[in-house]
Amino acid sequence: MALHPDPWLSAVLARPVFAVTLPPAASEAQLAARCRQLEQHARQQAAALYFAKVDTTAVAAVRALSRLGFFVVDVNLTLAVTRERWLHLPADGGCVVQEAAAEHHAALLHIAETCFRYSRFHLDPLLPPALAHRLKRCWVQSYCEGKRGERLFVALAAGQPVGFLAALRAAPHTGVIDLVGVHPAHQRRGVGQALVRHALAYYRDTCSEVQVGTQAANIPSVRLYERLGFTLVRSAYVMHWHV
Repeated sequence: MALHPDPWLSAVLARPVFAVTLPPAASEAQLAARCRQLEQHARQQAAALYFAKVDTTAVAAVRALSRLGFFVVDVNLTLAVTRERWLHLPADGGCVVQEAAAEHHAALLHIAETCFRYSRFHLDPLLPPALAHRLKRCWVQSYCEGKRGERLFVALAAGQPVGFLAALRAAPHTGVIDLVGVHPAHQRRGVGQALVRHALAYYRDTCSEVQVGTQAANIPSVRLYERLGFTLVRSAYVMHWHV
């Protein structure tokens, strides 16, 4: 079992946060031994959050973690599209999308802390909604400050920010849509689609594939990516354990 502290999440949530990784093909006995190690580690914490991403085929690992106190908060879906597919997308006639500038940051931070409902932090019943909202705000703030990612794009309607897309690079030729947010009053109006199309155009000459992660609970998001040629490549349970 690998146990990795998450300094950024720890700072935002004001408690130690640890990512747990289990061997992909561990036996029942191996899983039990690793869970005992994890339990010993947890006893040393006054308060902490442990999280694990477990392949949806690894049911034995889910059972072992559940016995310890973990519970499923999300089923994470990773989708991908190749350049050959997105180059054939028709031109988008929606809102204006451009790189975010300093004058857009305040509006984007407000959107980030008001538009999300389906993240693993929003779905976790043991985390206050205000804390989940603040986490998304801090996520986008790290882009505004140049501490994370590669690009932050803004969608404008009548000159006002109505959405954003944060992008990074997982590998030299693999782009990642890290986070997409649309103002609640402008959702389901094509803003998200315009942002994703812009990101694909940005990666057109440097990447052969673009990936994105979303939640199985977020049906509108899944449908959006499927319309733009993305296909499912893997799925995982996301589990939390509050100590």
